[in-house]
Amino acid sequence: MYLSGLIHRDELFDISMRWLGDALESEDSRKLTKIFAYEGFISTPYIKRFLSMFMERLHGKPVYFKPVYFKNEVKEAVIRAIPEHTPRLKRLIEQYWMRPEEYFPRAPVNGFLVYLEGTDELVAMFRMKRARRIAEKASRRIADLLFDHIQEEAKALARERAKRLGVPFDMLLTPQEEMVREFEAAERQLAYRFTSGTIPFTHDDLGIHDLLGIKVIGNEDILAKTEELIKANPLLSWIEREEHHGQYNAVNIQVDYMLPEPSTVIGEILGRGGTPPFPTTRGLSMEELLTEFPAYVESGARNVRMEIILTTYPELVESEIGRSIHEERTLRQRSERKYTGRIAKNAEFIIEYLLSVAFSPHTRVPGLPVKLHGHYLPETIAYAIRRLYGIEESSVFSTSYIIDV
Repeated sequence: MYLSGLIHRDELFDISMRWLGDALESEDSRKLTKIFAYEGFISTPYIKRFLSMFMERLHGKPVYFKPVYFKNEVKEAVIRAIPEHTPRLKRLIEQYWMRPEEYFPRAPVNGFLVYLEGTDELVAMFRMKRARRIAEKASRRIADLLFDHIQEEAKALARERAKRLGVPFDMLLTPQEEMVREFEAAERQLAYRFTSGTIPFTHDDLGIHDLLGIKVIGNEDILAKTEELIKANPLLSWIEREEHHGQYNAVNIQVDYMLPEPSTVIGEILGRGGTPPFPTTRGLSMEELLTEFPAYVESGARNVRMEIILTTYPELVESEIGRSIHEERTLRQRSERKYTGRIAKNAEFIIEYLLSVAFSPHTRVPGLPVKLHGHYLPETIAYAIRRLYGIEESSVFSTSYIIDV
């Protein structure tokens, strides 16, 4: 898992690779806690400041930000701000208000809506991807990469069987049960190979580049001007541009954003005359967080990756309540995964547990509840995460309270 929106992305990648390989180190949990306690005070405020200045230059007037926490807040804000009601948009709005519960209303969101000052004109959005979606996306990437290896392993086993039987491989007839056994054996072999480090993954293999995302909303002239300003901005390095056509229509641009000098970041965060709201519920004291923050900033990367999406207002409405609803695209991606076997599920469990540890009150864990090569029910990881947070473990009757009579 390589989150290019973090300045300590290399360290997080190394930890996640170790955990997938069942090689927990004693300081890993503490390092994870620091990464996710600090990063939101580094990239997010500066990108928000950048977005404010960028949008002011784009539109010639200041903007203001409104935080949002659930998708129904986003969808209803989009509906309220529609600049021109076509027959198609009117029909979509009517359908939404008839059945709002069918539009994923309480799906959590972590972000801001951006309006032109003194108006209700919605011109941009800024969101930070949530931990659960990161875990899902990372595991899907891992699963897709491993699936090719598993297929090759299964073919190798089948070739060995054909050789033993003395028949050409392309004439080998394999019963369904044998195919299942060979695929499961290939899974097992691959999991052990990964654990032993003989299948290395790179940053490119597991890169997630949309942790931080900006969506610019406007007509074709505004969007063309946006691209020009992106290319001309000295704080941005152009990485990639991708156009989407069909159900979902937008332009996705990846850029690297250059952060201020470490001394500036440290001075602005720690030198405000008050104590930064570092999260002390995660097992580190305020004294530790304050003391270690400067070294954390100084030892990290100087830039972070973000995604900029360019969309028109009609297409924005389609992506929220129309033909290309984002949440439905997510469900489709889940259902269309080419490999959903146990290694894929175990990888998702491990990444989810890793992120849960980062936000939990614990900076030490005795071991990992899931290994890549094992068999587990979802209850296994749910139980482990509940224990991290000291939550009642869902027994109907706890054995701790049963007395002998």
